[in-house]
Amino acid sequence: MEHKKYYTLMMDALDGELVAKQQAEMESHLRACPACRQEWQAIMTIDTLFRQAPMLSPAADFAQRTV
Repeated sequence: MEHKKYYTLMMDALDGELVAKQQAEMESHLRACPACRQEWQAIMTIDTLFRQAPMLSPAADFAQRTV
């Protein structure tokens, strides 16, 4: 159950919503917990892939065709 707290902190960190104290707590935990560190690395890899992917726009007539 303790790890759920850090998973939540990881999600908030991705959104840039951590205050300095929370960031320090998360980083301290990641140094001590291999499982959470691995999870964070996987999350960061996925986040990087999404940020690097080109943005796609729907076809001009998408709304008309789906209504």
